[in-house]
Amino acid sequence: MIWPPINLIKMAACKWSTIVKLDEVAARTTHTMRPTTTLWDGMHIPNGKVLKRCYSSYQEDVYLPDGSSKIPTVESLNAESVLPGRHWMIQDWVPQLRQLGELKVYFVDMKVVYIAVTRYSPSKSGWEFSVNPTIPTLAEMYSLYTQNRSRTDFLIWPQASDRAGEDAGRAELLEYATKTLDALIAYERRAAYGATSLTGMCRMDIGVLFRASRCDYFVSEIDADNRAWYIRTRTWYP
Repeated sequence: MIWPPINLIKMAACKWSTIVKLDEVAARTTHTMRPTTTLWDGMHIPNGKVLKRCYSSYQEDVYLPDGSSKIPTVESLNAESVLPGRHWMIQDWVPQLRQLGELKVYFVDMKVVYIAVTRYSPSKSGWEFSVNPTIPTLAEMYSLYTQNRSRTDFLIWPQASDRAGEDAGRAELLEYATKTLDALIAYERRAAYGATSLTGMCRMDIGVLFRASRCDYFVSEIDADNRAWYIRTRTWYP
């Protein structure tokens, strides 16, 4: 018997199929907003959007509209789409991912073992890590954001309003992450006839999406059973 099943390997490697699952979970389970993602039509490159290719490694073949990426041409994108499944996707640009950072929730045996935050530091031209951050509630984040949109410390919060508020923020995050993972596990178990690597170890990267009247958590990436990140994160987790 081959493990993981071939169909599960292909599904995990395809960003588009993962996004479709996450969109479904957000609509049916967590009832939360997500950035819109569509398949590229092969003809027009829209302004102000993220371009990302299926079956690419980490940050390869990702073009951002913030000036940090060279704008591709239609011809160059189509040349990368020759092989089956290597579709290009168009995503909404979420500037808060770089401004505020991402929460990284680590699961082992479907239980949260720790939480970290990564946030881009312009002064260091790289990403900063913070373990076990103080997390405000989404309502507090929205209030802070509407008061000062240039503020960047929502996820690495220097002060909590009170201990109860801090506990409520962490509980809100964990409820969202756990519901999302449970729904993804159920989805993959149906696809793989009973087994999924998500039940072992996985890392869920979570951003915050702001709209006119509220903000929601959304999953930007999920990485299952990756021994490399487990060994790496153990170097700074007690």
